[in-house]
Amino acid sequence: MNKFFATFGGGQLKDFDVKPMDVMLLSGEDNEGMFRMKLRQEPFNNEYCTTYPIDRAAGMMDDYGMTTYTMNELLERHK
Repeated sequence: MNKFFATFGGGQLKDFDVKPMDVMLLSGEDNEGMFRMKLRQEPFNNEYCTTYPIDRAAGMMDDYGMTTYTMNELLERHK
């Protein structure tokens, strides 16, 4: 079973109360395509996020000081 996460650029997630480049969004999906499809829908409207296999998460959190969010946690920060 594969899991994924997404990261974002500074110009993304404009309607959310977060610093986009600090966000690591955990998928909760086994299918990367389904995860990306959700990110293209409202309220995300995000065609250009980058997705990775979950096994890269720990290194990126350590290297870049990112904060993990579930989809529901990020939606709570929608303005």
